[in-house]
Amino acid sequence: MTFQEAWAYSSTIKGWYTEAEARLLWECADSISGPFCEIGSYRGRSTAILASFHTNIHCIEPFILAPGSPNDTPESQG
Repeated sequence: MTFQEAWAYSSTIKGWYTEAEARLLWECADSISGPFCEIGSYRGRSTAILASFHTNIHCIEPFILAPGSPNDTPESQG
């Protein structure tokens, strides 16, 4: 899978990072072998980028809504 294919899919998932940040994650993930542990996976946008390289990913999302944070919206609470 190419970065553009991974970005085309992951960009359909609501999230906060930009294409440039996704590319950096892509480049870092490409250089690491073994399982991943992602803390703060929210809706899975970055997980989709990681999954384009690895199938052994453990995602932890505490779902803590901090007042004023980007995830502190009525939409995210529904």
